[in-house]
Amino acid sequence: MITIHCTKKLWSKLPLDAHGRLPSQDDTMSSPERGKIAPQLGDWHANLVTLQRRNCILLVHNATRFPVFISCLTKPGFASLQWQFEDVFMNTLLKLNANQRQLDAAAAAINSPLCFDSTTERSLLGALNNLKANIEHVLYLEELLVPNLYPPAVSASLAQRPCKANKQNAFVMPNEEMLSVLDKLAAAPKTAIQTHTENLAVAAGSTNASESNVVSFAAFKKGRSS
Repeated sequence: MITIHCTKKLWSKLPLDAHGRLPSQDDTMSSPERGKIAPQLGDWHANLVTLQRRNCILLVHNATRFPVFISCLTKPGFASLQWQFEDVFMNTLLKLNANQRQLDAAAAAINSPLCFDSTTERSLLGALNNLKANIEHVLYLEELLVPNLYPPAVSASLAQRPCKANKQNAFVMPNEEMLSVLDKLAAAPKTAIQTHTENLAVAAGSTNASESNVVSFAAFKKGRSS
């Protein structure tokens, strides 16, 4: 299970049940089956930010500081945050030229319902504020409009900027840290990672990390049900 630690601003917008789950989460896999998928990516922090009057969500992975940027959310979009997180995360990895083993490990690791709470850490909130400032800086300098941004490209760009990780006095590269984590997950026993029967290149139509190489996480998972 992946836990998203939300700011109060985001927490108030999410249509969560008593267990901190979204109502629209995928039920195609039963709970026992989901429980067999391990290990997971761990905890993330998330914040709701306003950019050019648009609701956007910034997420950062606690351990690696890997970012995920989701833009232009409407009210129904908050209910589908699970799908949007999966989609942007996987396509960000494509933009970063993740290999097939890393993509398979990532797909297996996030194939479980997200769980949300409102417990946060100051250092992670600071990382989220820095991500927002970086995006605002680019929007201003390049005179860009938020609706025209491609979230995986923004996420990939942010992931290639050094940042200071918690409990470390050195800077880390989030993209390198995340790919390293995925390498470790890929090396785990096979029972911990579900076998994919569809190659990502077939689902995406290309293995090049480009704007046209957008793959739906739902399409990526089709092989599991066949």
